[in-house]
Amino acid sequence: MIDFDEGGSCVIDFGAHTIKAGFAGSREPQTVQPTCLGVLPGATPEERRLYMGTNEIRQARDNMEIHSPFVHGNLEKDVTSPKIQHWDLWEAHIRRILNKVLNVSPKEHPLLLAEPSFVDPQQREKITQLCFEALDCQAVYMVKSPVLSTFSFGRSTACVFECGHSASSVTPVHEGFALTKPVIWSPQAGNHLSMQIYDYLQTLDNPLRPRHSFSKKRLQRDSDKWDIVENSAKVHNSFRKYTVYEDIIQDLKESTFKVSESEFQESTPIPKQPYELPDGSTINLAAQRYSIPEEIFFGPSSSSAIPPQQPQPHIPTPLTPKPVPDMIRDCIAQCDQDIRRELFSNIVASGGSTLLQGFTKRLEKELTARGPPPALKLRPIVAPQSRDERRFGVWIGGAILASLGSFQQLWISKADYAEVGASVVHRKCP
Repeated sequence: MIDFDEGGSCVIDFGAHTIKAGFAGSREPQTVQPTCLGVLPGATPEERRLYMGTNEIRQARDNMEIHSPFVHGNLEKDVTSPKIQHWDLWEAHIRRILNKVLNVSPKEHPLLLAEPSFVDPQQREKITQLCFEALDCQAVYMVKSPVLSTFSFGRSTACVFECGHSASSVTPVHEGFALTKPVIWSPQAGNHLSMQIYDYLQTLDNPLRPRHSFSKKRLQRDSDKWDIVENSAKVHNSFRKYTVYEDIIQDLKESTFKVSESEFQESTPIPKQPYELPDGSTINLAAQRYSIPEEIFFGPSSSSAIPPQQPQPHIPTPLTPKPVPDMIRDCIAQCDQDIRRELFSNIVASGGSTLLQGFTKRLEKELTARGPPPALKLRPIVAPQSRDERRFGVWIGGAILASLGSFQQLWISKADYAEVGASVVHRKCP
């Protein structure tokens, strides 16, 4: 057993859109950072400059590119599972968060990391290797994110639907352990919804100008139009796309788009809702506010712009995108009959994309309409009304777990790593 202060453990949920980090026992993360980062190329890799954190990455700089540690990046239409490709960027993020944001040494504070339920085993080993060799951690542990969600919501057994930035998944958790064989995941998630909104906005006459692209605005005399003074900064195209998504699409998605209470019909009359863009111009949205989320999460095929999936070793192959209620039913149907009743009675919704207005209410209605199998009872979906509890559910669960006295004997120590190697993560972190 490793002798560490139970409250001194660091907990990191490294998501595809944001990184949540803080200390065990806390009620909320101490910091939430964007996963993407700015890269200013140099003559050699050693001479490049990295800009991390909300303030740094949002500042326009000539020729600064936006990168992500993940394969899919932030703006690409790549539907492979969230897989880390740029390990140097992943390491830079973790090192900065520990040393400069949390102000701790990994030699003195154990590190608990959340991971998806469909993570590549080779990726787990690589993370373990970097933690012990590059970061010089003394103790590390990795936990499936659905397990942490169940802890944060006061459950030990549940069917967890997670919908984040790059993927949505359904994972059965039984007595604190994730059952990986029945896991179903899909690329239909927050980023895909953002891309569909962006594609629609491209069909309108209004240009999408992020805040960095103009220095000021003033209304023309006797006109409803705005004069725009364009900024002359030579920003990289990836920076422009990133700020369009963060300045416009993200806010538009959260404030305007909704899920209808029942199946949405294109013929349904929807009043127009105005939305003011950063440059002062206004767009009007009507049926699109409902039809785009409907197609992605509850449509009959949910197939918009998603090509067929290729199997990947050791990772559950995503099914042809289908409505979320069907994903949940199919997942539970693959579980042992003895635990199906408990899973249907404990359906948990977690992740920032489940905060879409009307989402959980519609999901519960669809599951009820489809009806659970005979003799099984469907209870209300566990989904806190608090925005932070839903967004940070995985991190909160990690903070709870890492603070338990009974958990301290589970850490992978540096001695364990030296004896077995990176594969020790599969034995000690099921």
